[in-house]
Amino acid sequence: MKEETKPEAAKCISNSSYMDDIITSTDTVQQAKQLTSDIDEILDAGGFKVKKWVYSGLNDDENETTEGNAWKRGG
Repeated sequence: MKEETKPEAAKCISNSSYMDDIITSTDTVQQAKQLTSDIDEILDAGGFKVKKWVYSGLNDDENETTEGNAWKRGG
């Protein structure tokens, strides 16, 4: 079970999802990127694909943000 190996990601999917959006926050960019990677792994196992992750403080051309917040843009 992914709840055992990736508990934070599983909790985020269960508690921070609405329709096709996942909204959460972390303390650092590194934590946000790890969490989104873990969420992707769980969703991939169920046949779901995230179209694009959007991190707050980013414009489309950037790869880093200082806030460390992340959410999935519905599409």
